[in-house]
Amino acid sequence: MSQLFLVFILVISGLVSTHTSPTGSTSRLGGKCTVDADCLYSKEKCDTTSQKCVCADGYYSEDNQCKAVLGGICANDEDCSPVTERCDLSNKKCVCADRYYPENNRCKGGVGEICETDRDCFTRTERCDARTMKCICAEGYYPEGYECKAEEHYKSILILFDLGLGGSCAADVDCLIKKEKCDSYSHKCICADGYFAQGDQCRAAILGITCTTNNDCHGINNSRCINSKCSCPEGYKGSDDMKQCLLRKLGDAWLGGICYTNEDCLFGTEECDTSMIRCVCAQGYFPQGDQCKAGFGGRCDADEDCLFGTEKCDSYSQKCICADGYFPQGDQCRADPFFCLSHENCKNNVTHWCNDAHICSCREGYEARGNDCAAPLNEPCLPDEGCIDPEADCSNFYCKCRSGLEPSGGRCIDHHGTHIHLEARGNGEISVELDIEEN
Repeated sequence: MSQLFLVFILVISGLVSTHTSPTGSTSRLGGKCTVDADCLYSKEKCDTTSQKCVCADGYYSEDNQCKAVLGGICANDEDCSPVTERCDLSNKKCVCADRYYPENNRCKGGVGEICETDRDCFTRTERCDARTMKCICAEGYYPEGYECKAEEHYKSILILFDLGLGGSCAADVDCLIKKEKCDSYSHKCICADGYFAQGDQCRAAILGITCTTNNDCHGINNSRCINSKCSCPEGYKGSDDMKQCLLRKLGDAWLGGICYTNEDCLFGTEECDTSMIRCVCAQGYFPQGDQCKAGFGGRCDADEDCLFGTEKCDSYSQKCICADGYFPQGDQCRADPFFCLSHENCKNNVTHWCNDAHICSCREGYEARGNDCAAPLNEPCLPDEGCIDPEADCSNFYCKCRSGLEPSGGRCIDHHGTHIHLEARGNGEISVELDIEEN
């Protein structure tokens, strides 16, 4: 008995997880595409302009791969920037790896971490040592763990090979520590940023130093030369060390703050009232919010330097002048009640109007009575301003003759053709005008 052996060969096809575009081709970062589906992974998208696969929003290109930005969505560490980031599996987001710190959406290395340029290290406190290619503390900082802490006091003595301001140098270390640096073009020691030359020394550029132009105050961030002193402009205040001007915040007012000398207050616009030990506005300046603004004729660089609403800065004279609709009164600008740019600027838009000379006046046919305008018969009126004819009343905002009287020639007369006009003449006298029309 013979047996028939049937041999079944089972071929198992291993499916490779690759993306195939509708055209049958696969594409990676930089590859050609027409729609997002032509690109690989959810990390990529198709740039319709270049028709190439680029990183999707929330990702950036690194080593021909799309990596999630700091805080971007991730499934594992490979989705994040290598070395500097890791994937926090609890919230599925890229965070800085150990000994790296966030700065401007990137993770910067701490002390001792590998670097290629200063940008790889924490900007303000570290730099990249070109010899060891590792992050080290910048000048003026010292290491504490993997971070750099600011020194409380900087050394201000010459190192042994210091040649002083103007001396020859090859590197910054050849000059005075902190205050000087080596100019790579002239190979001479010059004052470091934040310092200025005074004689043969570099002095710290602080608020209050004498100046002639804004350029003299370049070492102080955001400062200007105001009244021959480096000062903070409106909207800024001096830092505690007086070496920079910081943007003011609402409620962060120096005006009314404690002071002992004028130097404790904002230069140029404020002074110290020693009787109250408080900063007050200097002469010619007036409080507005938490700042002191220049009055009429005060120096200005922009409208913001003058009193808001009533003044503006004249760019030619660089002085505060009255804004439209205001006139000078002493060292301030007062509103001109009769100036107007449109009818809406006048007392009302019913009986008053703005004429061609930009002066508020009574509408044509209306009669001025002090600041009021009385309306003629059958014209719009206001009850508190009344009508021209005393025999008429402002009824439903129109001047109408009283009961029993009829309009005739712009006046109210009785049906017998009689019109009585009463007018107060002062001193208790009343003028009576009687018109009788004959039928």
